[in-house]
Amino acid sequence: MVHLQSMKRKESIPEMVKRVSIRYNKESNKYKNQVLFPEKVARANEILKKAKFPPEMNLPRKD
Repeated sequence: MVHLQSMKRKESIPEMVKRVSIRYNKESNKYKNQVLFPEKVARANEILKKAKFPPEMNLPRKD
């Protein structure tokens, strides 16, 4: 049976979260305003144009 080390110490979830560190790669900003998968975006837009939504959603249409 596999046990997490923190579970052996009966540590609460908030205490576990305090120890989690997040690393942010600043080079990721170069993708901020770029479409990485233009084919998939185009296909998704076509699917959404053909989709039928309930009238209460009042989605703006670009025709």
